[in-house]
Amino acid sequence: LHWSRYHTMSDNESEESCAGTKEEINLPTAESKSERISAKRMVMHVADPTVSAQDLQFITLVHPRLNKPVKYARTKDAIFEINKHKKPAGSWFVDQTVLSSGDFYLLTRMDSLFLLLPRLNESSRAFSNLSDIMTGQDNLRGTITEAQLRLVCDTQDVDDELYFRLNSDRLLAWLRLKVKQLEDVKILQETYSAEGEDQARVARSLLKLRIGVVGEYLSSELMGKLAESFDVKLSEFSRAKAVVKEARTHSGVTGVKRKGSKDDVEQSPAKAKPKVSTGVAKLAKVNTKGMKGINTFFQAKK
Repeated sequence: LHWSRYHTMSDNESEESCAGTKEEINLPTAESKSERISAKRMVMHVADPTVSAQDLQFITLVHPRLNKPVKYARTKDAIFEINKHKKPAGSWFVDQTVLSSGDFYLLTRMDSLFLLLPRLNESSRAFSNLSDIMTGQDNLRGTITEAQLRLVCDTQDVDDELYFRLNSDRLLAWLRLKVKQLEDVKILQETYSAEGEDQARVARSLLKLRIGVVGEYLSSELMGKLAESFDVKLSEFSRAKAVVKEARTHSGVTGVKRKGSKDDVEQSPAKAKPKVSTGVAKLAKVNTKGMKGINTFFQAKK
């Protein structure tokens, strides 16, 4: 990944506000403007060079798979999901401040239509215009277009106004296309790139991996239909939460140990011994008998 810049998220700002500088914006934990809950300062990276800190607004939306409120970021016309990269040890130096946590948050643009699927499913018995569909979806307004809805819905033109109704066949075709688009994602290909393995098994493992990634944004029922369309059973693979972590670990993005499963076609490599520089190696051979330890310099004088 190319870390072109970072921002630090600060405390005690409202959900719709940003601080005055490019370096500090807020990731609130309050569910409304009236609620103000302090959030710790943290570092984030926006994986889009065209987006600045002032463009971002942090919002709460119901996750389509988890069916519970989750934090997202948005600009005027786009939604960004927030992924936390957790390090077992580390810290950040920001200006004259040291942040004790070495964690950072990666913001990546996502297809906002995934977030509207539960709403479209609820109103699938009748045609509705865009305004009616977006009722109660204030945090999504401006990020959903009629062109997006045409991809998964039947349409009717009434008095020069378009009305939409979810079409299950169109929806499944759209989801299958999402899976196909992941074929060219290098990080997924490298996860199962072991030489000498059964190529048919590798191809199926990659297929399950791609379905799992798309399935992270779907209800269990819809995930099952998508998998079935590829002749894959849900019981055959783990959800993307595990396999994406595995893919990132394999590529060196995270420090989390790779976990094996019976579907893996590549074994975890043996843990390599850390390399030691020549200087450190020489110091290790020095006779330190009778020498004072460095901690003695920080002790109170008697």
